Amino acid sequence: MVDSVVTTPVELVARVRVPTLVVVGGDDERAAAADRPASLLPHGARVVVPGDHWAAAAAPELTAVIVDFLAAP
Repeated sequence: MVDSVVTTPVELVARVRVPTLVVVGGDDERAAAADRPASLLPHGARVVVPGDHWAAAAAPELTAVIVDFLAAP
């Protein structure tokens, strides 16, 4: 199982074939929990932005990370 709000079997996460961005705030108390889902996704990318769980959502770096991810070939 993946450590998440929703209990998710590893097998289901591994079946996601589209590029997937996993973003976490560097000061989030659960930041380490983002490692596993990102590593299980065949085309997963994990990125750390400044802030905790809530402040990261307002970080300008988050916008830049999303734009770069969506612009990638």
